[in-house]
Amino acid sequence: MNFYQWIKAILHAIVEKGLPPTFSARFLFIFNSSVMIGLNSIINLELIDNYTHKNRYPSLKINKDFINNLVIYLSNLSIQLLNRDIKSKSITIFINQTIENLKLNVAYTNFVRCNSQLLQLVSDDVAHYYNLRNKDGWKKSNKQIQLANAYSINVKLSINTSVMTNQTQWCPLKG
Repeated sequence: MNFYQWIKAILHAIVEKGLPPTFSARFLFIFNSSVMIGLNSIINLELIDNYTHKNRYPSLKINKDFINNLVIYLSNLSIQLLNRDIKSKSITIFINQTIENLKLNVAYTNFVRCNSQLLQLVSDDVAHYYNLRNKDGWKKSNKQIQLANAYSINVKLSINTSVMTNQTQWCPLKG
């Protein structure tokens, strides 16, 4: 398993749900940030936002396998948190298949068993971060806004590129 499989599952959910661009971007941002918060609990990484950790954990002997398993664990945790809100059938199927595959992976199962207390603490940090982000209004960010010049952004407008003179300057305005 690799991190990109979770991103692909999220992209499928975006298409399945017909999510507008700002919600889609935020969905991907929250997923990646949640994984990074979990990693940052153990590994000192530079975060995009100014989130301050609830907890930091002592340095551990970390190798490539530990990092890979931690990314898998955090990706699965983060996508489950997001799916509580989006309720995507494709993500639910993906999660169920992933859990079944991980049960068969002896190395991953040993990783979880050997680090269960640490993973619970990290999971609590990720859930805390996610719950804080839920309070910032991101779920309500896609209501159509009326622009000052009476134009509005039409997020479902199809693009007919054959009539465009400059595709890089296209904007989905209506009005």
